[in-house]
Amino acid sequence: MTITETGFTYDGVRVKVSSSVLGLGLSARLYYAFFITPPSIDPKTVCSGSPVTLTVKNPYTGYYYNWYNSSNTLVQSSASTSYTFTPSTNTTYYVEAVELGNPVNHYSARIPVTITINPISSGAIGTSQTICTSGTPTAFTNTGSATTTGAGIISYQWQKSIDNITFNNIPSATSATYTEPAALTQTTYYRRVATSTLNSVGCSAISNVITVTVNTLNPGSVGSSQAICFNTTPSSFTDISSAVGAGTVSYQWKKSTDNVSFTDIPSATSATFTETLSLTQITYYRRVASSVLNTVVCNSTSNTITVTVNPLPTITLGTAPSACQEITSAPLIYTGTTGSPVTYSITWSGAALTAGFTNVSNVTLPASPITLTIPGAAPMAAYSGTIVVKNAGCESTAVPFTFTIHPKPATPSFSITTSN
Repeated sequence: MTITETGFTYDGVRVKVSSSVLGLGLSARLYYAFFITPPSIDPKTVCSGSPVTLTVKNPYTGYYYNWYNSSNTLVQSSASTSYTFTPSTNTTYYVEAVELGNPVNHYSARIPVTITINPISSGAIGTSQTICTSGTPTAFTNTGSATTTGAGIISYQWQKSIDNITFNNIPSATSATYTEPAALTQTTYYRRVATSTLNSVGCSAISNVITVTVNTLNPGSVGSSQAICFNTTPSSFTDISSAVGAGTVSYQWKKSTDNVSFTDIPSATSATFTETLSLTQITYYRRVASSVLNTVVCNSTSNTITVTVNPLPTITLGTAPSACQEITSAPLIYTGTTGSPVTYSITWSGAALTAGFTNVSNVTLPASPITLTIPGAAPMAAYSGTIVVKNAGCESTAVPFTFTIHPKPATPSFSITTSN
């Protein structure tokens, strides 16, 4: 039997007989009630799918506690002051305190406790993308906002990672969308955490992950600069180190005469390149490497090769030289040079060689005149030759000249007449 009086619940009464009354031969029954203080417990808010622990506040030593579900079905009876379970919906549980007694136990009133579910759906964000090294991804869009069927307040926090395992919050990235301001040099992963806050309890759900793949590309390097002579071709340009990229790598050689505007060289798509054209001015070459990954093309340029074109030296000859027969040397006068030539060479015609003239090769260029060696037995004729001059690396075009051997004057004859 239970008795309720002005809000207090008594679980029963006992009868006690007074000895003093019995001494008088009278009997009397005195009734008193056993009062069990009801347990105190706070309502709970819990995230969807998470366990919740209901705990009695200020429990009494030696009490048992009975826990009942929303159907008032006993689910736990023990000395433990808490009960843990995973609710699936908003619900109400009950708890009562039990004082173990003899011959009967004493029960408090059953106290309800409300459990509120704080559900949150993460929503969705834009798809993955591929960018080039040191590029920035396009803005990450909100393809589906986070939702809750409860009364929670929804907020967002964007996170990123370089290993798709450990994610860190991005400062101030708390909108439904996000634009990455930093240039990326490695593949990076992004996700959005949506949080519903209800009764000071925050429950979170994580969106899909956006993978920003960085198409890394190292262009490698090509052979060093060189100097050539006017109207000649440079040496082949070598591949010092090949390009390395995350995608499929290809090459395109380019050239320029101002080191600013470069144009493609047709069919020059190998790691090395050989110029087939003779150059008449300084020219610049470089190799562009391309990497294709997920249909995204990224380009990176090698070092620049400078091909310096040195002008050819020149020599200007004076009056055509000549000498009389049997003279063994004659001056070849020149009036000036360009390009600082340091040596000269003379090549004689076949007739001259037959007459005894000999070619001269890479002899130090003296101050004008150059001394020609004349074979003394050469017959009278005009003999042709060419002269070239060289500086450290370039040779002039051949300059023709004619050397004429004149007949030796006849020996004069005279007579002496004497008179007495």
